[in-house]
Amino acid sequence: MTDISAISNMTREELDVELAKGVKSAETGKCLTPEELDTELQNRFGI
Repeated sequence: MTDISAISNMTREELDVELAKGVKSAETGKCLTPEELDTELQNRFGI
């Protein structure tokens, strides 16, 4: 399982890179429905 609290240990540059990935995904149409997001969170993090 990935430690989702790891964001607090990121540098500003690392955080910017991760946020840019999310923006790029949204711009290219790689968005999840709420149901898909729920499934992904359950599978990845057990939540």
